[in-house]
Amino acid sequence: KWIFEEMGDLKTFSERKYKVRPFVFEAGKNDKEIYYIKVSGSLTRINLSFLTKEKMLTFEGEDSVKLSLFFGIVLAMVLYNSFIFFSTKSLSYFYYVFYIFFYGLFHGGFKGVTQKYFLTESVWMSNNGIVFFGNLASVSLCLFTISYLNLQKTTKWTYRIFILTMTISLILAVLTFFVPYRVSLMLFMIDTLLIS
Repeated sequence: KWIFEEMGDLKTFSERKYKVRPFVFEAGKNDKEIYYIKVSGSLTRINLSFLTKEKMLTFEGEDSVKLSLFFGIVLAMVLYNSFIFFSTKSLSYFYYVFYIFFYGLFHGGFKGVTQKYFLTESVWMSNNGIVFFGNLASVSLCLFTISYLNLQKTTKWTYRIFILTMTISLILAVLTFFVPYRVSLMLFMIDTLLIS
């Protein structure tokens, strides 16, 4: 008897059988059962683990604590640097706040946090949102670096490189609305390699 179960990031979070961040399916305890798993998509890297329900809940709970600490630090940094921006009126802190904010959203999308807690019904956001926020984080980082190091006045060639990088990232962010996820992800990865 065949039992077919389909899951993935092309489905909304509410369609999941188990409301946890990773994709989970239940395996029987019968030694005679054979499971076939077909994986397809833009990123076909999977982390396949066989866990009991108790271990899965423990793992998810521990991971949630770690992610809560990370996003707590992100939120604290956004608030702290916003306060500094309003106190000093320095544009560097303004750009830095946006960099932290967009990086937090990028990381949240990558780890499945935005899909679980914020944008549960948005399939586009669970896919293209990762690339979109990653590109906006890159734009904000370029603006922060240009402003903080005063590159426009100190080193013109470095300034031009950052402007070019920022322009490419901004174009790629806009393209996420028009090109398939696979294409925007590939362009984002190439852009990220060129930046680093």
